[in-house]
Amino acid sequence: MKVARKAASVALTCIMFAGNPGHAQDMSIAWLKAAEDLPPTLSNLDPVPDNLGAAGAEIALADNATTGRFMGQDWSLKTFTVA
Repeated sequence: MKVARKAASVALTCIMFAGNPGHAQDMSIAWLKAAEDLPPTLSNLDPVPDNLGAAGAEIALADNATTGRFMGQDWSLKTFTVA
């Protein structure tokens, strides 16, 4: 799992610094979700959300879009599920 996170970090860094600064850029981010069974929760009062992890990526994307408008960047998120 640590290798997948490291690879995702490297891919994100490459995507962020690609292109010409000062020109309109389309920034596409890929979210890779591992299809795995999660362990049971300690309490039924604290359920695991369906979009665990992806919600954080969506919030980060919205935050980047705020600054991106001034920089001429258009951010998009694509979600993929891997085995």
